[in-house]
Amino acid sequence: MPSEDNRESNEMWYLKHAPQNIDEVAGNSEARELVKKWALDWSRGKHGKPLLLWGPTGVGKTALANAVAREFNWTPVTFGANVERGKKDLNRFFAPQASGVDLYGTRKILVVDEVDAVFDRGEIPVLSQLLQEARQPTMLIAEDAWNPKLQPIRALCTLVPFKKINWLEIKKVLAKTLAREGVRADAGSALAEHAENIARESGGDVRSALIDLQATVASGEVFMGGRERKQNIFDALRKMFGARSFSQAIQESETVDEDLNYFLKWVEENLPLEATEPESLAAGLDSLSKADVFAG
Repeated sequence: MPSEDNRESNEMWYLKHAPQNIDEVAGNSEARELVKKWALDWSRGKHGKPLLLWGPTGVGKTALANAVAREFNWTPVTFGANVERGKKDLNRFFAPQASGVDLYGTRKILVVDEVDAVFDRGEIPVLSQLLQEARQPTMLIAEDAWNPKLQPIRALCTLVPFKKINWLEIKKVLAKTLAREGVRADAGSALAEHAENIARESGGDVRSALIDLQATVASGEVFMGGRERKQNIFDALRKMFGARSFSQAIQESETVDEDLNYFLKWVEENLPLEATEPESLAAGLDSLSKADVFAG
């Protein structure tokens, strides 16, 4: 059984136990090898085209991008739904990254997340021009690389497809995570059987499986609703963080059929990933604190 510390931890396991290097990323071996070669080429001075990592949610696209940064000791610079995307805003974001290294000489890697979801047709040409001028390794992440509006970007990138992960691979990830958490799940035990069922029912989504496993351990009950729940929550979070007005943000948050306090924990967990500027993060945390007070 888990310790009290594990039961009360609010940190999501899929973030806490994220892969530390490329080889730790589950499944999609061909994608991993392609990305690793690309990163090695960059580290040796051979500049490759931007990569467009695409495929279903929860299969390791963002995890792989972050693992590359860790393995090669590159500084990740993430561009997501929280960043304004007008021409001036895009130029202001990309310009400081133009040199490809930070003040200490460490190479930077630019990660543009959810490019198919957060960029509209009017913003794509600006992004395309900036990608042509980029002098640092750049990864774009999308669910659907063949979205018609991404045609200008596809021509500039090397496409890296991701597939749903085999349930046996997911089972290994779940077992390793339980071991890291100090949770016993001996072969034949109820928890081991639950973990296997979660892996089988995950639909190839390792992130969803880890969410379900954490919920099972925390509650002591079998829980395998994470795939649909995660999809709803992540969709709402993405739209809420990308909202252009307060009323739109409120509207998106109300689409999730979840307890408010539970949803606020998801916001707290993901806010630092979206609000990358210190001032934005401080303002977001202040608003979240007030929301928590009002929620009781």
